[in-house]
This record gives sequence, C-alpha cells and structure tokens, in this order.
Amino acid sequence: MKHSPPEVLLIEDDPLQVRVVLAMLGFDHLPRHRLHHADRMSAALAHLQSRALDVVLMDLDLPDSAGLDSLRRVRAAAPQLPVIVLTANADEAMRREAVELGADEYLFKGRVDRHSLERSLTLAIRRKRAQDALHQAQQRFAELAENLDEVFWISGPNISDRSYGSPAYENIWGRPPAMLEADAADWIKAVHAEDLPSVQAALHVAGTGAEYQARYRIVHADGSPRWIQERGRPVLDAAGRVSHMIGFARDISQHKQVEQARDQSEERFRALFLNSPMPTAVTSLSEGRFLRVNESFAVLTGYTVAELQGRTSLELGLWAQPETRGPLAGELQQQGFLKSRAGHLRTKQGTDRHLLISASRVQIGLSDCVILMAEDITAHKQVEEQLRAQARLLDLAHDAIIVCDLDDCVRYWNQGAVTLYGWSAAAGRKLGELCRIESPGSRADREQLLQTGQWFGQIHQRTHSGQQVIVNSRCTLVRDEQGRPQSVLVINTDVTQHKKLEDQFYRAQRLESIGQLAGGVAHDFNNLLTVISGHCELLAADLPRENPMQEAVAQISRAAARAATLTRQLLAFSRQQTLELQVTDLNRVVADVEKMLRRLIEKTSSSKPASRPACPSSKWMPARLNRLFSTSSSTPAMP
Repeated sequence: MKHSPPEVLLIEDDPLQVRVVLAMLGFDHLPRHRLHHADRMSAALAHLQSRALDVVLMDLDLPDSAGLDSLRRVRAAAPQLPVIVLTANADEAMRREAVELGADEYLFKGRVDRHSLERSLTLAIRRKRAQDALHQAQQRFAELAENLDEVFWISGPNISDRSYGSPAYENIWGRPPAMLEADAADWIKAVHAEDLPSVQAALHVAGTGAEYQARYRIVHADGSPRWIQERGRPVLDAAGRVSHMIGFARDISQHKQVEQARDQSEERFRALFLNSPMPTAVTSLSEGRFLRVNESFAVLTGYTVAELQGRTSLELGLWAQPETRGPLAGELQQQGFLKSRAGHLRTKQGTDRHLLISASRVQIGLSDCVILMAEDITAHKQVEEQLRAQARLLDLAHDAIIVCDLDDCVRYWNQGAVTLYGWSAAAGRKLGELCRIESPGSRADREQLLQTGQWFGQIHQRTHSGQQVIVNSRCTLVRDEQGRPQSVLVINTDVTQHKKLEDQFYRAQRLESIGQLAGGVAHDFNNLLTVISGHCELLAADLPRENPMQEAVAQISRAAARAATLTRQLLAFSRQQTLELQVTDLNRVVADVEKMLRRLIEKTSSSKPASRPACPSSKWMPARLNRLFSTSSSTPAMP
C-alpha cells in the first residue's frame, strides 16, 4: 500500500529553531513531510489526540512543561509513537534517561545537520510503519487462523513438538488448542498406532530440511477415528538448519473414498506456489508487472514461468477483453481489494478462459504490490450453457414440465406449462395454487411418491382462466448424491380433447347396441305381422264379398302393412336394411286412414272432417308417412 507523506509534529517554542528545522526538512523549497507545529505542551497534547501522526520532534523545555517531564507527558499520550528529542541540553545522563523513557533519538541542537535529522526521522518512521505492518499482519493471521477449517500449526526445532495450533484443532482433534500449548506432543499422542511409524518417518525427513507430507488416522476425543491430511514446510536459519516448521492439517474422513483423485491432487499441491491451491501471481501495483508467478498460473496462461516474470499482462495479451482491465484496476486502487470478479483470459495458444479474479494490495518491503489469484471456471460456464440449451429444448416440449421442491414450490416451469395453464410467472409459487389442485392429488399419493419415487395418475385441474383440463400426470422424486429427496419432477400431458373423443366413442357404442336390440325386436315383430297378414288374407278369402267384416279385415291388413313398414325402419335404424325414398300417392294414403280418422273424430268431437284437396304424388318414405298418420290416429282428441 502506498503511504502518504509522513505526518511530523514539531514541539518547539523558539521561532528561530522552528525556522531552522523547517529549512532542514526542506520546507523552504519542496516539503517532503507534513509538519504540524506546537509551541506549548497543551497544544502538543491536543495534536496528539486529534491527528494520526508518524513521529514527534520535540524540545524538552517549553513554557508550560520542562525537562524529562515533557517527554513523559508525550509518551503517556502516545505510547506507540516515535519521539525524537531535539534539545540544547547536552547532558549525557539526561540523554540516557530520555532513551530509557522511550525516546527513539536524542539530538543536540547545533550538532545536528540536515542529513542526520532526515536520517533520524526516516528511521523512526520506518520503525513505526514496520510495527504497524507487523500488528496488522498479526491481526490478519489471527483472523485467518480463527476462520480456517484446517489446523494451522507451528512446531519448534523438534518437528514433532508443536508450539501452536489454530482453533480448528479442537474441531478435528477434539482437544482445545491450550492442550497443545501445554504439551507440544499432544497431537501425536492421538495418532493411530498403525500409522505412527509412517508419521515419524515423515517427520524425520522434514527434520533434514525437506517438505513434510503425511496422511494418517487419529483417535478423536470422542473415540471416533479421523483421517488427517497434513502438510508443512521447514523454515531454515542462516546456517541452513531447520529452525521451525509451519504447516496445515485437515480432516479428510469424508473424502477417503476418492483416494486416487486425492493422491493426484496432492502431487499438484506440492508444486503450488507458497502453498496456494490456486494460480497465484505477485505484480507491481503501478505497472502490473509480474514479479513472481507460481506453476499453476503459468499452466493457466500457457506461458512458462520465465516468460511471465518481468512482463505485464497487456504486453503478453492475456486480457481477452482489454477494456475490462481499467475498471478492475480502478476498483482495486480505490478499495484495496477485489473479490471474485469475472474476467476473460487469452492464453498463449489463443484460447479464451473464463476466470474469477481476486486481488489484494499488499506492502512487500518498501514496494506496493498486488497478490492476484485466479480461478478457472470455464467448465462451469460450459455447463451453464448446456443447461440453458437444455432449458430451451424443454420449452419446445408440448407437455407441461415442472420442477417443485418438497414443499410444492415451483422451481422450474417450461413453456409447455405456460401454454397449458396460462401462468407466465410461476417460480416460487405453490403448484396447487397455479393448477387449483394439490399435486399429487392426495396425501396417499404423496406418500406413494416419497416411498416408491414414482406416481402416475389422471387428475382434473383448472387453468389461469378457470377452464377445466384433464391431464395425465407423471411425478418422479429426484434425489441428491446422498440419496436424500431433493425435488419432484412433474410431467403433465393435456388429454382433455382425447377424453371428449373417448366419451363420443362410448356414446356411439351404446347407440350401436341399442340399434342391434331394435333390429332383433323388429325381426321378431315382423314374424308376428306375417302371421297377422296371412290370417287377414285367409279371412278375406273366406268371408263373402258383401260381408261388412270385409272392411275390418282390410283395415287390419293395412295396419299390419304399416306395422311392417315400421319394422323395416327399425331394421334400417339397426343398419340391417336401408331406407329409400319412393314415389307415393298421398291421396291414397290419406284415403286408407280416412275412415279410421273419421270414426275417431266423430267419437271425440262434434266437428266433421273437411273435404281434402287433391295432393300431387311426391317422394316419401312410406313407413315414416304411415307412422305420421298412425300417431295422429292414436291422439285421443284433436284441437
């Protein structure tokens, strides 16, 4: 992080000495410091309370304070602030006492020049900023250690004796970190007896200056076994001996089944830069020039480590969309960090990769730098595109395809469902509200779905407009990788028109059955009419011509003939005969029934039939015409 000019508080009541100091610090032509002046102790204390200062340059003798008491008051007000005493008192004993009270420098007026004063201020400011950086690093380390799922540990010269374990130690080992601080070998006491030799062998190798890798079982405080994956690296002293080791330990019990994949991951892990599992690079803040990159970053870009170092991303053409770099760089300058920002990388081979970029401004030595980490999400983007393509295909389906959670809330609703039910916005709503019915239709059906994973049935529903539809519903229970119910896939097929056609088909079948029954009755009735007609002919032949009963026999014969015509109609209705139009003399038909009608009318009414006009011949179905007159003749009274 780039620092602003140092803030210097000058405590001096002599105007001449103030001008001398200003000249020494370059305020006569180009000030390199921000100078605040106080001529009394009261004013100095007010500055110390209201401003963030980098160093205090003070005289001990002031109008309201004198000698070492002035130094004590300043140190009490700002214990961590560097203080340089600039005084005319050359007493060596006072100088030693001032240093014991916390003065960083004790300079004598008249013996100090521009360079020595500037050097003293610079050293004091650097010490303060280094202390601030150390304090911040300690705070970041504490925050990191408290939030790590892994155990971060530090061992002493004896690699097996660990002097520190992060709070995750209690989660994994089941023992508080204080037990590790009290007993440096507490962690190894929990190692399974079968794995202890391999752990000790790995520690022995690490003691020679090599990296430490181990996989072993421990017995948790609750008695359960845990698999531990551990890694560390030694820190060497100036003589090349191992002074201590730092490392990480994590619980891999749930991932033991992927042993082969984990071994491959460990091989890659050993090659990571600064123990980072992500492609990582360190660049300068001002130019973005790569100062150091790890092997993963080189693989991601397609360049070698040597090709990347010393060059910028723009020089290498790594930005597939160069216009996006400016806003990201501006945000980094303003906020000091970036977290999971989307970016596009163009590799050396010319292929584009989708990235999530995280970056943070850091101070490395006296240089302002950026730590850059990149995560390749190209495969994830491809999966997302495949899912979008599949969703477009599902929208082409005529069936309503719906995905609900276990609480019946809609997660997905394809275009077929929009067309069927008329609801365009369905996500987050209850399926029963959208379809006006619980789906599946009953509690028993839901129990069947949860038990067997399938449900099939036909249900009646209503659309957004209130129209009733009939659907064949197929519900499938979707489970996650652990086999737990996760959601329900519902596929509904509209069978409303099919049901209407099916009802019409059943109605036609019933009519056909009725026709067959009518045909059977007509055959039997026709046999009876044959007997009646035959006997009428015999009676007419046996009776004398002048016998009055001849007319009655003739009426019976004609009635039988008309009845035979009706039976032919029934046979035609049952599709056993066809009805045909015939040229019919209406006058003759009326004359045949005239006597019968006349008798009926004379018995029920005082009026008499009017004379009838002659009717022309026309095409009729004789049976239907006779049925008309027969129906009329059966009426008990005429209006």
